Amino acid sequence: MQRIGLFETLLSAAVIALGVGFLVFLLWQTGTGSLKSYAMIARIKSADGLKPGTDVRIGGVKVGTVESLTLDHKSYAVELKLAIRDDIKVPVDSSLGVGSGMLSSAALTINPGRSKAVVQPGGMLVAR
Repeated sequence: MQRIGLFETLLSAAVIALGVGFLVFLLWQTGTGSLKSYAMIARIKSADGLKPGTDVRIGGVKVGTVESLTLDHKSYAVELKLAIRDDIKVPVDSSLGVGSGMLSSAALTINPGRSKAVVQPGGMLVAR
């Protein structure tokens, strides 16, 4: 068996330190400070292009993801289960839309309202 030399050990430590440094830099630049999220339900009439894993954006900034889609068989509306960053509070009078850019895929867009009341974790936001 061949022993691992000092160079290989130092190189491995440097790679690990670089990875940890990149993760810290990423969290610092995105301003999240945490990787926690809360669940929210969004109800819209049409979910063209949306699927699990699709971005949820406010002002073009990703604030969450779509976790699942279900169809309400009575009203034919689509209920989306969302995971929203825990540092983002969505006003109850916000509106929803599905948008995409020329080079980007579809995303659920939340246009914040002006209400002081916010959608509570597990609460529902209905498209207006």
